[in-house]
Amino acid sequence: MFKEHPHCNEVENYLEQELLKFDQLCEEQNLLLDNNVETYEDLEALLNNTEKELQKMDEARNVFRNKLKCAVRSGDESLQNEIREDIATLTAAMRVARKNIKILNRVKYRAEDVVNRMDSINEYSRMHERYARDDFRTKTNTNKTQERNYER
Repeated sequence: MFKEHPHCNEVENYLEQELLKFDQLCEEQNLLLDNNVETYEDLEALLNNTEKELQKMDEARNVFRNKLKCAVRSGDESLQNEIREDIATLTAAMRVARKNIKILNRVKYRAEDVVNRMDSINEYSRMHERYARDDFRTKTNTNKTQERNYER
């Protein structure tokens, strides 16, 4: 009944990519709002704190894994189950921390990219103004030279 247009798949792929970008931006915004990040310094501080927390959780999980080995050797089933629950809780928290670090690095990269683009735009603007002034001076000096030649 309906014929598929040859560009429908291209449009669908484009829309899918744009929706993924939108989802990423929403994730980033929610993380920044939840942690009251308003400046680049706040972003770096949150990233550093999250990385430190991840490292502490990893060390704690390694301690629990060593305790689990001891519990397995001793044969204490209730202690093994308790330690496994602790390890599972830490692993879930580490997964969230890794995801947050990934999101924060994306935001940081984009913020640095925006700063670099702004710097290049400002440099281009200054260069353009400088050339415009130099061009105006050249035209003004040329006009004065022509006026002198006419007076002679």
